Amino acid sequence: MKNIVIAIFIGVATIGHAQIKVEVITREYAFEKPGQNNVFQLSNVNGFIKVEVHDKDNFILVARKELKAKTNERLALGMKEIGLSLMDRYDTLIVYSTSPCQTFTRHEEGSRRGYGYSYHNCESKYDFKIDMTLKVPRNANLILRTVNKGDIEVKGVTGSINVRNINGAILLDDVAGKIMANTINGDVDVNYSSNPSADSRYYTLNGDINANFKAGLAAKISFKSFNGEMYTNLPSLKTLPGEIQREEILNGKGIKFKIEDRSIFQTRNGQVMLEFETFNGDAIIKEK
Repeated sequence: MKNIVIAIFIGVATIGHAQIKVEVITREYAFEKPGQNNVFQLSNVNGFIKVEVHDKDNFILVARKELKAKTNERLALGMKEIGLSLMDRYDTLIVYSTSPCQTFTRHEEGSRRGYGYSYHNCESKYDFKIDMTLKVPRNANLILRTVNKGDIEVKGVTGSINVRNINGAILLDDVAGKIMANTINGDVDVNYSSNPSADSRYYTLNGDINANFKAGLAAKISFKSFNGEMYTNLPSLKTLPGEIQREEILNGKGIKFKIEDRSIFQTRNGQVMLEFETFNGDAIIKEK
């Protein structure tokens, strides 16, 4: 792995009573040993993440850090406290933003399993965001996270993509691998360059899911929503029975089974499972 600071630019401006300071940092990362199962994770708190492909084997990150505060002293404090850090796990490189109100650590349970943030109850003396643009090899496997002040966009990647946002949209364009996309407040838009060959999941709490596949999609499709509908132009959809899961043996009552509360369909006898779930939003599933 190499971590090279290529360029840094700092600018200061005054708008109204607020002081604004901007720092742009370009860094380069590479795996010690190339491998098809290597994973690059980029985690952010405030700001967008945009991913583009290039014809190199390394990863180039351009991070635009912007701070806003009422005094120069607070700006200086923020420039010192807010930054980027790296974990090198040999086959996994993890780059994440740092601040005194978050701790980046490993979670062992639930949907947050893996490396992510734990939040502290603290009050910052400044506002900040870091907008991140990342150039990656086309076949990269990615884990991408942000929380506020930005969307996550990925274009041209054929590897697996695991992406999670909170207050923003997700746009995956010209993609081909396994997808795990989850946001709370925003749409999920996915445009495939070739149809997926691995199980994938798409979720939004408050937004729509728009998934565009190539003609000839063969898959199982599950849909679950509280206030949404599913729309599709897929031909010859067959309704499949809900999956039954055996959970445990109860004392004196026999075996407990759980029936999935989702609709499951199949097109062209496909076996790849594509899961769509919303709470307040529709799922629009099309082949083109």
